[in-house]
Amino acid sequence: TQSTWGLILRFKMRKTVVIDLESVLLDFEALVIAACRAFVSSYGRKLDTAHKPTFLDNSLEKAAAEICSSTLGQVVEGEAVLQVVAEYVGSVKPRIGAVLTVLHLRRCGYHVIAKSKINSRWLEIARAVHKEWLPPIDASHESPSESIMLEGNPAFAKEASEAGYTVITVRVAGMPEDCYTSCPNFVSSLDNIQWPIFDVPALVWPTPKSIPLDLSTESTSPDLIHWESAVRLNSPVRLQGTVVPGYGRGSKMLGVPTANLSMSPEVREKLATVLPGVYFGWASIGIDSSRVYKMVLSVGWNPFFDNPEKTLEAYLMHQFSEDFHHSHIRLLLLSFLRAEASFASLDHLVEAIHMDTTVSRRLLDETGSARFAHDDFFAANQ
Repeated sequence: TQSTWGLILRFKMRKTVVIDLESVLLDFEALVIAACRAFVSSYGRKLDTAHKPTFLDNSLEKAAAEICSSTLGQVVEGEAVLQVVAEYVGSVKPRIGAVLTVLHLRRCGYHVIAKSKINSRWLEIARAVHKEWLPPIDASHESPSESIMLEGNPAFAKEASEAGYTVITVRVAGMPEDCYTSCPNFVSSLDNIQWPIFDVPALVWPTPKSIPLDLSTESTSPDLIHWESAVRLNSPVRLQGTVVPGYGRGSKMLGVPTANLSMSPEVREKLATVLPGVYFGWASIGIDSSRVYKMVLSVGWNPFFDNPEKTLEAYLMHQFSEDFHHSHIRLLLLSFLRAEASFASLDHLVEAIHMDTTVSRRLLDETGSARFAHDDFFAANQ
């Protein structure tokens, strides 16, 4: 029929998909905001996230300068804030759903390309880490009428729509939805795109993880293989203190019991140069001081819940028979896995936690990491 031929014609015409790298594919923003949090924390302040939308309108360097300046009430140079990020760029993670989306579009016969304004050095590192799936950068693409564009920047989305692209506006996790008023084809996350509307075959997403989580099993996420990039710290960070009550979300909401380390002056001093994020290493706990356990640790403010205070939440990879509140705990941080990040939904957070644990468990089995289970730091317990 005529309508059927019309659908086929439109499907054939839209042969290219252009995806914004920073706002849709790779979470560079999480790294930069983590650097901003660390920077203002060195002044005894908490980052004012009310100014976070500035990341939608500026380069990462300029946005970092603006959000830190507004928080501290003084002029801050973006370059000073981002100096710390350079050594962690290799840890940048795909946004949840990005890998599956790119692979699906390729299987459907689309030419998938990316656009980016990230600095060339960061881009080079990211491409080396994610070369198996990350689309090539093509700034010269000039066929809007034949293209679909996925964009997370509201202003750019509107401009692209006016230029003739079929635009799908994908909300950047953590950004207020009112930033996206009047944006074309707005969706809150990649897994909410109804592809058949755009004459693209439907993408079937994996079933969300059940809660409470069973972290003794390995994650089967399609993103997992691209989650394994970690940055080894120049020297391990050794922390010790008392386990104190946390917010109760780990065990009650997620089924992931965590040990929250008290923020003593000594701990605060050692964390002064630690970027907020997820780390892995080894731990011992007072209730069984003769044993050392694999551990994954979250340091920071947990942007998904926006904690009022900086916390350290350690998940020890062992089933304990009793509560370890008020016990003495020792933590040895070896590697930085990812920056703390906001997520579009609780399902996405749960998926990230499962991948964090699976990857950490695997990497701690490697010789260079396993030997630290016998570090003298733990011998003091025995």
